[in-house]
Amino acid sequence: MTLPKNVYKALEDIVGAANISDDPALLDSYRYSLAHTAIHLGPYYDTHTPRGAAVLLPGSTEEVQAIVKLCNRYKIKFKASSTFWSAQGYPSEDDTIQLDMRRMDRILEIDEKNMHAVVEPGVIAATLQAEAMKVGLNTHIPGSGCSCSPLASATSYFGSGPGNLYGGWYYDNLLGMEWVMPTGEILRTGSLGSGCGWFCGEGPGPSMKGVARGFLGAKGAMGVFTKCAIKLFAWPGPATLPVEGTIPAYKVSLPDRLRAYTLAFPSWKAWADAAHLIWDTGIGYLAHRQFSMFGRDLKYAMVKILTEPTRTLGDLGELLEDPEVQRVTEESIRDFQIVLAGMKGLFITRDASVIDKYWSPTYVQHNPAVPNGSAVLKGWVGSLSPDFKYEPGMVVAEGDLVMMHGRYSGMGPKAMISVDIFRLTKGKIVEHWDILQEETVKTVSGNPMFSNPQK
Repeated sequence: MTLPKNVYKALEDIVGAANISDDPALLDSYRYSLAHTAIHLGPYYDTHTPRGAAVLLPGSTEEVQAIVKLCNRYKIKFKASSTFWSAQGYPSEDDTIQLDMRRMDRILEIDEKNMHAVVEPGVIAATLQAEAMKVGLNTHIPGSGCSCSPLASATSYFGSGPGNLYGGWYYDNLLGMEWVMPTGEILRTGSLGSGCGWFCGEGPGPSMKGVARGFLGAKGAMGVFTKCAIKLFAWPGPATLPVEGTIPAYKVSLPDRLRAYTLAFPSWKAWADAAHLIWDTGIGYLAHRQFSMFGRDLKYAMVKILTEPTRTLGDLGELLEDPEVQRVTEESIRDFQIVLAGMKGLFITRDASVIDKYWSPTYVQHNPAVPNGSAVLKGWVGSLSPDFKYEPGMVVAEGDLVMMHGRYSGMGPKAMISVDIFRLTKGKIVEHWDILQEETVKTVSGNPMFSNPQK
C-alpha cells in the first residue's frame, strides 16, 4: 500500500522530512529473512517479513504519541522496534508503518543510590553497562547480545541472558515505564505514575507489567514503550575494563576478584543441580552455555534441522531418536578419538602398532612430499630425531572428517604450524590432507599462531 499523500504529509509534519520515507529500496532494508530467525527454519526458506508502508524515526514521546493517534484515525497498523533483533522487531502484516526508535537513544539517569537506570529504546546494553560500571554498578545483558536494547528486552521480550544468575531476568528488573498505549494515551506505571520517581514498577501507582508484557513479552504488539527504569546490581570490578586488539579479535583480562571456569556435566540433571548450587551459594556472577556446533551429541540432528526444508527445532527430540542420527553421532565421537590416539601414538609415544590399528593400508596421501599407503608411516616412527616434538591442538569432527591443529618442532630451523585433515571409513583413517606454515612468534595481533582453547 502507498500511503495517501495527506497521511504521509501529516506524518512528515510530526517527525520532519529527514525522518520518514516510503522509498521501496529503503523499506526493503527493514525486511527480515525468516531463514535467520532464532527458530532455525533453515536455508531453504526464502520468506521475508512484509514490506512496510513507510518507516518513521520519532525523536520523542510526544512524536510517538502523535504518530499512534494518527494511525488510529486512519486505521493504519504500526510496529515499533529499537535494535531489530530477529523477525519479531519487524512488521508481521502488510501495509504497516515501521517505527525505528534509534533516535531516542539517551540514558536519562543512573541512580547510584537506588541502583537503577532510566533509558530510552535506542540505548544498547553495552553503552548502559559501560556507564553503570563507572559508578560500581552493572546491568544484565540479554542473550541476544550487548548491541541490543535493554528497554526492548525488559518491556517486550523474554529477557534472559548470562546475567540472570546474579542480576535477575529483565522481567524482574523492569521498574517504572512510560508507555504510549495502542490508543495513543500515555500511561506511566508504578511509582512513576504517582509522581514518586522511577524506583518501583509495582506501586504506589498502576502496575500494568502483566498486561504490558506478560511473561514472554508482546514484541511490539502493545503500543510503544518510550522510557523505562531498569534495576542495576553491584559490579565488583574496576570502573573500566581495558580492551586489547580490534574487532573481532579483541580481548580483556578479568579483574582480580573474578575467575572464569568452563564446566562440563554428564547429564542435564547434573547441570541443573550445579546451576542451583552455584546460585544458592552466591558464587556465580555470569553463566553462559558453551558448545561446539550445538554440542557433539546434538550436532548431526541440528545439521538436519538446518538443511532439511521441513525440519524445525521442534523436531529435535524426534531426530535424536533416529537410528541414522545416532549412528552418525557415535561415529563422529569415535573418529575424533581415533585421530587423537593415532597422532599421539605416531608422533608422541612413537608406537608403530597404532598404524595397523588406526590407518588403512590403502591410505591416500595428498601431501606432495609423501607417498600413498600406511607403510611409509612405520618408517617415520624409527627415524624421528630425539629433538622432534608434536603438540596437538584443537580437534574438530564433522561427518567422516576430523581436522586437527598441531605444532611440529625439531625437524628444521623453525617450528611448523599445521592443520591435518583426515577422512575415516569404518574406524580407519583412509585419507589425509594438510596445510603447513612456518611459525612466527611475533604477530601483528599479538596472538600466537598456535593455541588450544579446547583445553
